[in-house]
Amino acid sequence: MARLVAVTTQTASGGRSYSGLVCARRVDHGWEAWIEFVPADGSSVFETQPETTQPNLEALEHWANGLTSVYLDRALRRAMNAVRVPDLAAGGGGDAGL
Repeated sequence: MARLVAVTTQTASGGRSYSGLVCARRVDHGWEAWIEFVPADGSSVFETQPETTQPNLEALEHWANGLTSVYLDRALRRAMNAVRVPDLAAGGGGDAGL
């Protein structure tokens, strides 16, 4: 289950404002975190791949609170440009006959 670690200041891109939500989940070797960019206008949310893995929650909170506007802008661009793969388990896309 994901845990909300921090909410960043809004980042503007293409005329839209986004709130960056730093989310995390426990993994075998600590905490893995990614950023979800939620647009103020209610359009599609963009999510990054994992941005960091930290040994404990305190270290993760320290990382999240140190994110700069430049880092967030680049993370948003990466998320917007990510290739989206259909979820085959949910019945999306793919060639089942192969």
